[in-house]
Amino acid sequence: MVRLSKSLPVIGLLALAGCTQNTPAPTAPSTTELSISATPSHMLKGWGIFPCTIRNDRPNAQNFTIFKRPNAQKLIFGELGMSFMRCEILSGSYDEKKDDGSLDTKYLDESLVQQMDTAKRFGINKTSLTLWSPPAVFKDPPNTFGIDPKTKRVTHLKQSRELDYCRYTVRVFDYLTKTKKLAAPFAFSIQNEPSFAPNLWNGTVYDPIQWQRVLKLMRQEFDKSGYKDVQLIGPEGGGYMESVQFVGGKDAPALKNDAQFRNAMAGFAFHGYTITSKKAQYSEDLQSVAKIAASYNKDIWMTEFSLIAQKPKPLEHAIITSTRLAREMTFIPSNYWCWWQGWYPVHPKNESLLTGVDDNAIHISKTYYVLKKLWHSAPAGSIVHQVKSNDEEIKGYDPLDVQTVAFEFKNRTTVLVINPTNASKSLKISGLNGKTATPFLSDATRDMKAQSPVKIVSSSVATTIPKQAILILTAQ
Repeated sequence: MVRLSKSLPVIGLLALAGCTQNTPAPTAPSTTELSISATPSHMLKGWGIFPCTIRNDRPNAQNFTIFKRPNAQKLIFGELGMSFMRCEILSGSYDEKKDDGSLDTKYLDESLVQQMDTAKRFGINKTSLTLWSPPAVFKDPPNTFGIDPKTKRVTHLKQSRELDYCRYTVRVFDYLTKTKKLAAPFAFSIQNEPSFAPNLWNGTVYDPIQWQRVLKLMRQEFDKSGYKDVQLIGPEGGGYMESVQFVGGKDAPALKNDAQFRNAMAGFAFHGYTITSKKAQYSEDLQSVAKIAASYNKDIWMTEFSLIAQKPKPLEHAIITSTRLAREMTFIPSNYWCWWQGWYPVHPKNESLLTGVDDNAIHISKTYYVLKKLWHSAPAGSIVHQVKSNDEEIKGYDPLDVQTVAFEFKNRTTVLVINPTNASKSLKISGLNGKTATPFLSDATRDMKAQSPVKIVSSSVATTIPKQAILILTAQ
């Protein structure tokens, strides 16, 4: 398995120096010069997506899934270019009436098994699993929500049931692999957002000590049950520094001082919802994610991001998503990147790439087209390169937003460029291999529309990007 190199250069940390009213805005150059670094940053190992919500325990459960929607299935599993699926083990998969370790296999068949079967039909056999809550009987108070509606208390996994929880997870794996002949998950997270207590959906709160203890216990159960190859990742906090807290802070003392924990944790996973902070050291806080991962040879996983609770226009949605993805490929050099949700019935739903109850009239977002083009052009196994820029409006390395990044796959170079401004820009892109490059554009009226190929001269091309647009250039 390729790991982030310990010698990977950490480019100078950027301070978030806010502009005052007396500071003039930087003047954009007449030509934006983008130079692809010859030094590789890291390997991209996977693009992922949470395909759809499953609500087995609610009326009209099928309304929330794509199980009976072949067109939505084709768009998500067959055409998007995902390399792995992220999904959950629903708490109803356990037979709580018996509470003797038995599974509710009918429930499993109608949820996780059906989802994995659907993905398998399209050749997607890599699954990263997590869960929002263990079975309620394992918790105090005994409720799957993060906050018990009756007592208003935050719910926790009982220490006395931690081993039961780990063995329950192993039984689910056994059922998937031995009974249903599905591939074992290649990664597992013991808890989604362990520091957050939702009162409207499933959740479980851990403190760092319990999370570390359960992770080690889960590793032991996996290893002795034949699942040594399943990577344990986490903690999947809702933001970057929230995740760092679960390894003891920026210096990661839990990883440094506990060899068993260090060996159990294969990947450092976080969610990408945190973006701004009033702290002066915010950029250094973010960079600590990369430092921890590099120091301990851990892959970096960004396992969930969407524009939840925001209402951007379609093009703005695609621009925001692209700049966040580019930042997480550069300033936080993620090996895995996963969008939150593929399909949801209600339109518009800014968490989802596809919306609509009618499978013959699915609304396809502009963001879908951008991700599809990028994921096909720069698939898993691509090498990420940072891009140097002479234009403050098209940044290649920044703690907030990044507008350009490059990927190398075999003999093909792919460059992502985002122009968030209201003026078109002339571009000179250098560091390319090959003879020709083809630009693909998304703007107010186009969705990754192929443009006329341009010649590569002395490893460079000249092209333009319209205002408020996303360009993906492929060269070979």
